[in-house]
Order: sequence, then C-alpha cells, then structure tokens
Amino acid sequence: MADREKLSFGVTLIELLIVISIVTLLFSIILVSTMNARNTARDARIQVSLDQIRSIAEKYRLDHGNYDNFFAGDISYSLLRQDIVDMGGIPNSSTASDKSGYCIYSKMNNGKYCCVDNKFVYKCYDIEPSVCGSGCEAANNCACE
Repeated sequence: MADREKLSFGVTLIELLIVISIVTLLFSIILVSTMNARNTARDARIQVSLDQIRSIAEKYRLDHGNYDNFFAGDISYSLLRQDIVDMGGIPNSSTASDKSGYCIYSKMNNGKYCCVDNKFVYKCYDIEPSVCGSGCEAANNCACE
C-alpha cells in the first residue's frame, strides 16, 4: 500500500479561538465609539434646547414685561425641560427675586455644565455654576458665572 498523504481542510481549535477573540475585540471598539457618539449627540441636543429656552424666555419677557412665572407656567419651557431630561441632562433654573433676570443650566452627559441667561451668555463649565442657582434669586444677579 502506498502511503497516503491525508489533506486536512479543517480548522484547529486554536485558530477558531483567535478569530473569535479578534472579532470580539473589534466589536467592543465599535461599541465604545458608538456610545461616545451617542452621548455627544445628546449633549448637542441639550445645548439646542437651552438655546431655545433662552429664545422663548425673551419672547415671554416681551409679552409679560418680566420673567415672572416663566419657569412655572410656560408650556414651551416645560416641554424643552423634559427634552433635556430625556437626553440625560439635569436642568436647574432660577429667576431673580425682582423677576428681571434668569439663568438655566444643565449637567451634560460629558460631566460639564452648560448655562444660558438673560444677558445672552452661553457658557460651559467643568464645575456647577455658583451664581446661577440659589445665588441668582438672592442677589438679583442671574448670570452664567
């Protein structure tokens, strides 16, 4: 009998494990990238909502003479605030005690805080703004500082 050389077209267990490891690594890289992109898109939407709140607050002031009850009674504000919450933001708003000013800020998904006020200031900070909040109401100085 002649020696037959057996040709093998199969895959070894080691080769299979290497392929599975590479595919898993590539999948995890793609997953992390899409999560970062999703959070960036959510933060952009929060920023747009903050800017829209500023626009409707100014319209409210023109109609009513001040910002009294804007954060409590305006349906457009309520919808935009809910949109911020739905996007993962944590909004906080204050009106000066004389109702002449306001500020609103939100914690973003990236950990920063973005703020708008009645002076048309839009800023983002690494820490929570100190003046926009309880200090706004007491000092009659609502500002994104």
